[in-house]
This record gives sequence, structure tokens and C-alpha cells, in this order.
Amino acid sequence: KEALRRMHFVRGGAHGQELALPAAHWPKMMQEQRFLRGDTGRFWVALSLREAEALRGAIHLAMDTGEPLVPDSRVAVGLRAGHMMIDCVGPPKPAPGGGGGGAISFTAAASVEPFPRAPRLQLDSAVSAFRFIDSQLAFTERHARLLLRMLRLDAPQDRRKWFQDVCGCRRRPQNKLINIKRGGIATAVNVEDEYHLLVQAATLWRVGREMSHRQLGTHDLYHAFNGKRDGYLTCGELAAGLAWLGVKVSEDDLHAFLRGLDSNADGLLTLDEWAAGFPLLAESEPATHEALATLSLKPKQVRELFEGATAKKKEFAPVPPDRLAKFKFKLHAHKAYTQIFTSKRTDLREQLTLWEPDVDDRSKLLSAKKARFKVCLGHYAVGGSESPARGLRTAPMVLEVTDTSITMGLSASEHLAAVVEQLLPPPLRYRLAWHSEEHELWVWRAVPPGAAFLALGMVATRSEEPPPPHAMCCVPRRWCVRDAERPRAIWKDSGGAGRPGSIWATGIQLQLMLAVLGHDPPPADLAWRLGTDRWYAVPERLRDLIETVDPRASMVGGGWTPREAEAATTSADGWLASKKLELQARQPPPGSVQASLAQSDNPWGSAPGGGGTVPEPVSPGGLLALAAEADLSS
Repeated sequence: KEALRRMHFVRGGAHGQELALPAAHWPKMMQEQRFLRGDTGRFWVALSLREAEALRGAIHLAMDTGEPLVPDSRVAVGLRAGHMMIDCVGPPKPAPGGGGGGAISFTAAASVEPFPRAPRLQLDSAVSAFRFIDSQLAFTERHARLLLRMLRLDAPQDRRKWFQDVCGCRRRPQNKLINIKRGGIATAVNVEDEYHLLVQAATLWRVGREMSHRQLGTHDLYHAFNGKRDGYLTCGELAAGLAWLGVKVSEDDLHAFLRGLDSNADGLLTLDEWAAGFPLLAESEPATHEALATLSLKPKQVRELFEGATAKKKEFAPVPPDRLAKFKFKLHAHKAYTQIFTSKRTDLREQLTLWEPDVDDRSKLLSAKKARFKVCLGHYAVGGSESPARGLRTAPMVLEVTDTSITMGLSASEHLAAVVEQLLPPPLRYRLAWHSEEHELWVWRAVPPGAAFLALGMVATRSEEPPPPHAMCCVPRRWCVRDAERPRAIWKDSGGAGRPGSIWATGIQLQLMLAVLGHDPPPADLAWRLGTDRWYAVPERLRDLIETVDPRASMVGGGWTPREAEAATTSADGWLASKKLELQARQPPPGSVQASLAQSDNPWGSAPGGGGTVPEPVSPGGLLALAAEADLSS
């Protein structure tokens, strides 16, 4: 309002003021941005403590003698600590009847003018800039916007890299910067310019207005938009939802809107993040609750923001649901390890040894002829020289996958590679979590191949080259729960050179290694555990992660019409019908060579040179009786 008053756009006295801004002047004012201008000829300089002490003495001397601080000039100097003025001296007044020729003459006893007050916007901008250079993290939203206005010509990745490098040189807690995902300093280093903040605010207002006008609850609308019902709203689902609301946005504006609500910057919106954007609206509205519950929207084809959204998946042959249900996943106590790093013969004060479990070679999975496979979830850290089997509280666990349909010890599973690669995929790439060039140690955090997966541990290397993707695997997020047990400190680089860091171990179930910058515990989004130690795959709950055979295709191929197959698979005993069809598909017709072998209890279940047969179609009638014969009624 002060800026508008100076431009004669505010009328009235101290009471009853009103904004009188012609509509034609608004675009011009925003383009010229006269309200953002500060005083010309005003300079801001950072001083060391010794320089500030010397300058303060000179200011006091000028005030005592009445002489100008800088001879023959109208210089005013103020010494500040942030917004607080410590000492200042204004410019001397010109003596009456001074010298001609435009020169200004001063008398020894000339009076001093008051120190010119700095415009508030200019002062706040200068203080924010110096605090940014000083690697400070606590910025209000207003000061972060001022800082963003000054840094808008620099790319966000350049700002972020510069700030992190300065923090590293000054041994500032960079892990706190990593944990700040939204607001404050994150706005200044991640947002391109103020336009994206304006778009986000405008879209948020428009969506809230539509929700209020149409009586839509925040929780009801979120569940309607989230078609997969996985609790993570993608850009495609959000775009479809906004289009249904009648809010038209471009792809860039859609991304700006999602980033404004995304508190942890993972490119996805949770229910809490969505509801936090509309605090004044009800969670559920009875008038529209039932209608939203049946709403089905197809996601739009837009670029996603979460990591791994554009990754290409390997193609595998579909896995039959009955075979997938035979796969067992079990945490298995492990004893064999390879040492990656040891603190022996180093100047580290605390002992540390890092170990890699000796599991099956992931790079040879496609050619492996076996029915079980052990995978690595991460490396292990021990505060000593012993192996993890002895140095940790309990024997560490690795995840073992077994195809229980294979009963012969030397037989191979034809679906093992497809199951492991799709349900336990390798990471897309790695991010550097912490490193020490002095001791040749680099610890890496895996980037999962999508929002549906998690990386439970980290891996270490002795060079700055990231590890290969097959060095560890990720697990489905739905198999994991938050670890209630806090990570346990294994090692801290107390007194070491370079960036401060620490290494931790997760809870008692997995005890995987975690590394963070600084000595604070790892953030909560790194502490996960598996929900159980042993389980079987449930095909119905994994259809979005692994490609399986549609039972309706088998039924249509066996003589069913598409309508009968659809009705059978969706009815109460449709599952039994499909199972019985699979059993009959394996049983040879009476009188064949294979039938005679089966009746003679041939343990190998195959005929010399036997060929395949076409099963007879099964009608939907009498399914329960057939299921009882096949022992499927349970």
C-alpha cells in the first residue's frame, strides 16, 4: 500500500483508505515493477569483525569532530547486524553560500543530516542475500520470495549446487538442507521464478472454489482422482481430475501446482499433502460422497515428476497366476560376506568395517538354472573388524525367493527371472549419500524404479564411480512398513577432514547400512522394514507390478464364450471354474498314452515322445462338485 500511495493509487486519509487502481494501469505497473525499486547509490557490503570494529571507530570519530566521514563528499554510513542498526552517521549539510561551479563546501562544524532510511523491501532483500551467502537455512516464505527474485536469472540446479558446495566447505549441516523439501530455502533453490508460485496459488484457489461450489470433500475427491487406490496421486491422475473439475491447465502449470503441494518433493501427492492445500474445506460431503466413490477417471498422458516414471521395463513372458502364487519370499540368515572397507591402517578415531553379502549374481539371473535366488537389499556396517554375522546384534538377513512348484533339487524355474526382475527390480541409478575422499569411501543411496518401490539400504564403493544397478534390489512399497525402531549409530567421523558424516544401521530385522551427512539420525523416510519375515505372492495384489496370464483368455481358448468367461471369473465360483479348467488342461483324455502313464503312477509324469492334447470345454454347472473332486473347495 505504501508503494501504491507513492504512485497516487491510494485515496483517503488514515481511516477509510481505499485502493483506486484503474484496470488499465495494473498491467503497466506489473511490467515496470516500480514498486520493487530501491534507492540508487545505496550499496551493501559484508564486513569481517575486525573491519566492523575499525569502521565503528571511524563513525564515532566523525560524530565527535563534526567532520565528514569521507572529505568533500556526501557519504552516509550505517553499520548493521541483520536488520538492527548498530551505529550510523549521515551526510554533512552543505554550508550556506558554498563555492561556485557546482562544488559543495563544508565547514568543520557543519551539522549532519539524519541517516537516510533504507526502503524496507531493499533492506529485506539485502539481509536475505547475506544470510544466503552465510549458508543459513531458516527463511520465512516472504524472504525466500525476495531471494528468489534476486536469483531468478540463475538456473535452479546452479543455485542448489553452489549452496551445497559452500555448506560443504564451511562444514554446515547439509543433511538439514536435503530434508527441507518445501518452503523457505527450498523455494529459493528449487523454484525457477515467481511465476510458478503465482500459477500454483491461482490454480489452488480455482480448485478450492470449484470444490466448495460443488460440495466436494477433499478426501472424497482425492480417492476419486487416485484411480489405482495406492495413496500416491500422479501427474496423470491429477490432470484427469482437474479436467473433470473444469480447471484447464498446461503441463507446466500442472507441474507447478503439484510441486506446490508436494511437501517431500517425490513427485507424488499423498492424501495429507492434498488435504493440507485446502484446510478450510470439509474432508467429506454427504451430498456427493457416493457419486465420487463410483467415479472412474482415465489418467492423462503427461510427463510424470516422480523418479523412474520414464524408465523402460524389461519384457518377460506372462506368469500364470497359479505359478506366481507358488513363489515364496523369505528372510534368510546369511553368513558369507565380502569386506568392502575397513578403518585399519587409517587415522579414523572410531573403527568401521563395511561388508557386502555374498549372494547370487544378479547379472547372471536370466541364464541361471535354479529354483531359488538370494538378493542383496544393501550393505552392512560393523563398528569393529568382525563380520556382520558376529559383529551385529543378530545374524543379518538377506531375501530369498523360491519357486515352491519345483520339487526336484536340480530343476530350474522358468518364471524365476521374470518374478525377481519385476517384483525385486534393480535401482535406476544411485545418488551419493556421503563420501570421504581422504579415506576413499563413497556411500550411495539407490533411486527406485518408481513410486511403487523402495530401497531399504545403501551400498558402498572405494571409488567415485557409482556401483552397477545389479549391486542391490528394491522391494514393493506395499510389502514394507515404517520401522518403529530407530536406526542405531555405528560410526561418526569425529575430527575427520572433509564433510561430516555418520553411518547407521536399521532395525533388528534387516540391520542394513544407512549413511547421512552430519551426525543427526537418518530422516524417517529412510527407516523402513518388511512387514513380515515370510510370505507368498498374491497374484491379485501384484497385477500392476508383474505381467500375469489373464484367466479369461484360457477360458475363451477352452471353448467358453467371452461373455461366459467374464461372468465366470467375476462370479462367486468363477475362480473355481478357472482353476478346474487349468487342471483339466493338464489331464490327458482317456485312452491316450499319457493317460495310461498317469494311471500307472509314473513318477516322472511324461510320455516318451508324448504330445500335447486339447482339453474339453468345461461348463459352468457343477463347479462346486468339480472343485471338491480337485480338492479346491477350501
